Amino acid sequence: METPLAARSLRVVLVQIRGMVEAERHESWCIRQCTGLRQEQLYTWNVLERPEIRWHQLRDADAILIGGSGDHSVTQDYPFMPWLEALAQEAVAHHKPLFGICWGHHLLARALGGRVVTDPQHEEIGTYRIGLTQAGSEDALFDGLPDQFDANLVHHDCVAELPAGFQELATTTGCRYQAMRLAGQPVYSTQFHGEMTPEQLRARLLMYRGYYLESEEQTEEVVDGLRPTSEANGLLRRFLELYT
Repeated sequence: METPLAARSLRVVLVQIRGMVEAERHESWCIRQCTGLRQEQLYTWNVLERPEIRWHQLRDADAILIGGSGDHSVTQDYPFMPWLEALAQEAVAHHKPLFGICWGHHLLARALGGRVVTDPQHEEIGTYRIGLTQAGSEDALFDGLPDQFDANLVHHDCVAELPAGFQELATTTGCRYQAMRLAGQPVYSTQFHGEMTPEQLRARLLMYRGYYLESEEQTEEVVDGLRPTSEANGLLRRFLELYT
């Protein structure tokens, strides 16, 4: 029987890009809820407050997570971007377990040689059906999952080209690269939010009211269409179980 993550002496770092305190705390709470990590096991670093994030400060972590944002785009240049790109490159060079979520998915693509675009025509907000590719169905992270499962998405940007050496693991009809992995390394990212249940996504959408959805009617329509996402909600815990 596997030892629960909360019973282990883990130190996981969550890199955040959050200008709203409520969203910053909510993201950390969602990740603890889906992984079972204790509060003291999850260390947070918000690059909007401390942009100069260096590899030597995080290299002793058991894993690094790069979270979402809400109101920042990887297609733009911010003061923290060179530091964060360098951190991702160093983590890969040292084979550190690394997982990007939504904005973190985009950051890994940009930092490692891929391409990200802002594409409002293919934005996805709500619960969508994710399909595994052949590589995804054979990957240990998705072991035991069906070829299709539901997950929550909130994004304007998409990965348009994978970095060299990355495998396409999952897709949707609107946004092709829903999950990717650097072949042979514990480096993954997902466009979808595996850390959020439908109830948690509803709360997050209300925090960013007006940024993703233009009206209360649109917000209500999306919220009414949310579906259970239990299969996606186990992925981040499984990543930590596999690679830490």
